[in-house]
Amino acid sequence: MRDRVIIKFFYNHSIIRNLTLYIEAGGFETCASQSAYASNGFYGTLGSEVDSDSTNIQANLKASLLQRNYSDSDPLWGEVRRDSGQLYWLSITKRDLYILGLRLSIDITYQNNNSNILFFSYNKLFGGIFFKNVY
Repeated sequence: MRDRVIIKFFYNHSIIRNLTLYIEAGGFETCASQSAYASNGFYGTLGSEVDSDSTNIQANLKASLLQRNYSDSDPLWGEVRRDSGQLYWLSITKRDLYILGLRLSIDITYQNNNSNILFFSYNKLFGGIFFKNVY
């Protein structure tokens, strides 16, 4: 299964030299061999990039809302699944710090999913230290 974007809107705007805001919205569908696992939905995202020339620190923030509707009754639970959720993401990087040619990034994500089938509802908080190739 894989999401396929049906429609997508993206707008990026530089507020001042070191502050950029963006908005993204879209619709998607997931195809599956069993209709109970096929779905469609939409999402909306508001994001920002803030950086400091004096410290070379860059922060990226993102908040997303998601709605997903499944096509048929779940074979185990006997209900048509409907999910909605939120995702919040923060990434901090020092733009002039490279290790073996890769830029260090600290990322933290909080994800919440609410489903009419309680088994599929969850809250997650995860983070990591990443090394990214920057071109």
